Amino acid sequence: MPALAQSHPSRRGLIHTYPVVAYFLIAYAFSWLIGGVLIASYHGLATAPTWLHYVSAFGPTAAAIIVTAALDGRAGLMDLWQRVVRADVGLRWWLVAAGTPLTLAIVAAAVYEVEQGALPDIALFGEVDYLGNIGALAALGLWIATYGFGEEIGWRGSGNSILMVALWHGLFDFVSASPVAAGSANAVLSIVVVTWVIIILWRARSDQRVLRADAPDH
Repeated sequence: MPALAQSHPSRRGLIHTYPVVAYFLIAYAFSWLIGGVLIASYHGLATAPTWLHYVSAFGPTAAAIIVTAALDGRAGLMDLWQRVVRADVGLRWWLVAAGTPLTLAIVAAAVYEVEQGALPDIALFGEVDYLGNIGALAALGLWIATYGFGEEIGWRGSGNSILMVALWHGLFDFVSASPVAAGSANAVLSIVVVTWVIIILWRARSDQRVLRADAPDH
């Protein structure tokens, strides 16, 4: 019996025995494989379209789907999908997900005006690396689909609404990766976001201390 118990994990495989390790291996293997092909193409050792850069963003999603399917089957995948499309989170979180990146866009535009002497043309938001100017709406869709959902389905697969974090991530990249945020504006946006994160963590820690203080002694 002991011998059988020891051999059981090996029969189950890496995903069942070490799901977190398996997740990271799959996610990075997917993204780095594409990245390696692009590097080889850059040095003339292979031929690959540069837009593959955006496909590499789906490494976390691929890993999430594979690991979830192996561990929890169809039920797990359905649960994951429901969180991907969950929109009933209340007005507050919609304002956070959509409103804060738009506020950052205003900040970036203000910095741009100070440096350039004029407000930026909205068309600048349509310029993306490796694809050129594809239009602001297409660029927005690209960022939400790739570095929004492509990453957050994996990184946020144990939360409630992946939709909210994917929307925030895509909108933030739409702003920060555009020529409008080039230079000083990007530094300002980074400072604002880091400060915001520090405040959130500080408040969360304060709330935990209050809860512990109010908890009855056992």
